[in-house]
Amino acid sequence: MSGEEVSVLERDIQHVYFSRRDFHKTTQFLGAAIACDNAVVREALLISAIISYNRPFSNTAFRRPNASTRLLTDLASERLPDASRDMHNKVLALSKRAVNGFTPEAAPVELEASRRGRSLRMLFTPHRTCSGNWTILREELDLSAFIKVAEEMQERCSEQLLVLSEQLADALPVASSDELHALMHEDQIEEIRFSP
Repeated sequence: MSGEEVSVLERDIQHVYFSRRDFHKTTQFLGAAIACDNAVVREALLISAIISYNRPFSNTAFRRPNASTRLLTDLASERLPDASRDMHNKVLALSKRAVNGFTPEAAPVELEASRRGRSLRMLFTPHRTCSGNWTILREELDLSAFIKVAEEMQERCSEQLLVLSEQLADALPVASSDELHALMHEDQIEEIRFSP
């Protein structure tokens, strides 16, 4: 395996590791939302859960469109049961709305503009068919099902980390026992543990 391939593998491991953490945070936000009585705080927790769940699938500066992003999408589409996949797709669709908030399609307004001399008067009136501002609380999201899919994705990430770690171990040169002994005495070896 070339140095570039090892680098890609290391990036994939980092991506899957941080994604696993994001799915864990999702379950924490959802657990807090279930226990919360305050509607404003509950809405903030649900939006946080949606954003946290969506982060592993987004193309940010760290998570450019690469093999690891596609890998997680494949894990979700191929290894999740149908009901979980439906919830997964619903949450990804809601993430755009949760981040962007208002959209003209969700809360249409009628715009009335008139000019009087040098001044412009604008009147925004909610459309007659509009039921008010959009809120995540109106989505009737099954939070137990959402927690379940986040836990399933967290488990898929754990499984994938083991696979990727084995691939990396196979790609790296084997150190001699003298080299390992010298490294252990220098306290440079750390055991990797996959825990939230």
